[in-house]
Formats: sequence, structure tokens, C-alpha cells
Amino acid sequence: MWRDREEVERRLVGLVSDFMDSQEASAGDDEIDVGHLAIVAEVRWRRTPDEIHDIVQQRKRPEVGYTPEAEWTQNVWYRSSDSRAWVTAGLFRQAMLLADGFYDTDDDDDGAEEESD
Repeated sequence: MWRDREEVERRLVGLVSDFMDSQEASAGDDEIDVGHLAIVAEVRWRRTPDEIHDIVQQRKRPEVGYTPEAEWTQNVWYRSSDSRAWVTAGLFRQAMLLADGFYDTDDDDDGAEEESD
């Protein structure tokens, strides 16, 4: 169960609103809409006291004791508005390029490398 589902939903609504505001600001007078939409999130689970104890005991120096990272485990989850895996994979690849700082997104590029002389 979610620790505080209403709080998570408020955070998601705030993030979507920030996204829409930023896109609207850069669109100027152009009409914009959202096409394919995906959400990627780190989802955390609280570990049990026994699991935390086991993690602490696996350390080279268990006397260090409890640290906050031992309290949680996490996975990456996603949900996409398009069920076609190749569409979702393409969106995620493009997002990774943008996150890595590659902003040149030429729509005519077919992905083939050009030969250099």
C-alpha cells in the first residue's frame, strides 16, 4: 500500500503542471498538445527491521549501524500511454539523449552514421 497516496498524487499533479507551464512558455503563440506520454519513477519499498539488520550485518564494519539507505529498497517503474513497446522504447531513448545533453534532434535523421573521408 502507498504510504501517503494523496501526497504522491499531489506531487505528480504538480510535476505535470510544471511540465505544461514550461512547454506553454516556450511555445509562444503556437498550438501544442501532448502525444505519447510516459511516466518513469523510482518506487521505494520500506524494508522490514529484519531486512535492515541483514543489510547492516553484510557490511565490512557492521558497527557503523543503521543508515537511511538501509531502510529502503527501490525499483524503476514506468507506465506508457502507448502499448507498443517499440514506441515506448523510442521515447525513452530520445529522453535519455536529451538528459545526456544531446539536444540536436533532427527529425530527418534515420540513425545511419555518415562516413567521413
